[in-house]
Amino acid sequence: MHPEVEQALAASFLSKLPRAVVESLLAQGVRMASTSGLIVTEDQAHDNVALVLSGLFRMFARAKSGRQCTVAYAREGDMIGLISALAGPCRNGMQSMSAGAVLVISGQALRDHARTHPEIAMALAEESARQSIEMLNELADTAFGTVRQRVARHLLDLVVEGPDHGLLAPVSQQELANAVGTVREVVSRVLSVLSKEGLVRTTQAGLEVLDASQLYEQSQVTD
Repeated sequence: MHPEVEQALAASFLSKLPRAVVESLLAQGVRMASTSGLIVTEDQAHDNVALVLSGLFRMFARAKSGRQCTVAYAREGDMIGLISALAGPCRNGMQSMSAGAVLVISGQALRDHARTHPEIAMALAEESARQSIEMLNELADTAFGTVRQRVARHLLDLVVEGPDHGLLAPVSQQELANAVGTVREVVSRVLSVLSKEGLVRTTQAGLEVLDASQLYEQSQVTD
């Protein structure tokens, strides 16, 4: 197995399953690279699932007006499209927040393995339940949190290691607005306040998090 796939597997729920069964499933996958900003709709996914090999991906729901609301993030070892492959199409889309790569596996291959290997079926059920709870929590925070709380939370979700070992969220103000379900002007005002408080700083590469601990405190939904 390729080292890149091996590393993602180690971080995945699939790592707990019998090795031979998992290798049989992953052997049917095709590696695909993604560029930052790439958007894939449910229709374009064509009943496929994807094991994240590298990068950061955002799953979102889209309103008829075009506005978006983030429902989950996926990193190395996470599986994208699992619930749709098992339960049927939904109106979600996926956006790559950084350059990365995924291993694409057909939903049919996944279902075939689940039918013949009970341990895979149980693992898929558990992972689907976990993802559903994560999405509900994400939506609850979006519904009940203030814009400031939502911006702080999404910045922390997005951070990667930046220059000089700092924390960088490689996202534009418009992308952040899409993530929290508001407009860019509102996010700009929130970021201006956070910047004055010394929590974030705008750079050409994105938003640098200067005080992650305080930003975390700002992200908590208490009511």
